[in-house]
Amino acid sequence: MRHGKKIHKLNRPAEHRRAVLNNLAMALITHKQIQTTDAKAKALKPYIDRLISTASKNTLTSKRKVAQYLPNKGAFKELYTNIIPRLEGRTSGFSRIVKFRSRRGDGAPVSIVQLLLEEEVESKGKKKPKKKAAPKPKPEAKKAKAEEEPEPEEEKTPVEEGEAQAAVAEETVTKGPEEGEIEEEKTESEPEPEKTEEEKPEGEEPDEKKKE
Repeated sequence: MRHGKKIHKLNRPAEHRRAVLNNLAMALITHKQIQTTDAKAKALKPYIDRLISTASKNTLTSKRKVAQYLPNKGAFKELYTNIIPRLEGRTSGFSRIVKFRSRRGDGAPVSIVQLLLEEEVESKGKKKPKKKAAPKPKPEAKKAKAEEEPEPEEEKTPVEEGEAQAAVAEETVTKGPEEGEIEEEKTESEPEPEKTEEEKPEGEEPDEKKKE
């Protein structure tokens, strides 16, 4: 049974194990994400969380303690300038482990260790911006549209259409031809009368007299 085994020994002595965890912590602070085996990832997560919580106190004593575990000056500066300001207001949960794949060669399970910075938390909690409603048209524009658009004609039922056609047929039967049409017909039918000898002008004589 697993009683009293709180330390991940990693099959190494204490000094070697501490050196491995210090190197993994420096790499995680520098790159914000690393790949390692599941056993090392489970040992690294509580180690880096305690280191960041100690550094967040931002006192001289805490800085000296962190410097013992982070001998690299670049990682020490990165921790205090870029990581601690982005983790303000949080007391725990600074990292997470994500199962990745099996390592090629020996088949060891590999995991990804990530730092949970403030940008990732905000992106998850952000709500999608609402779409702005289109501006309402002014009353003058509404009146202009109403004047331009013709009113739709009312659809007539088949009964009403039949009655209207019957009324038009009755009007055409009852009404006779108009006066103008009658006069046109008369003028076309009556031929022009020929001129007689009496109606001819006096200066003109008949052709027979001319021959005599």
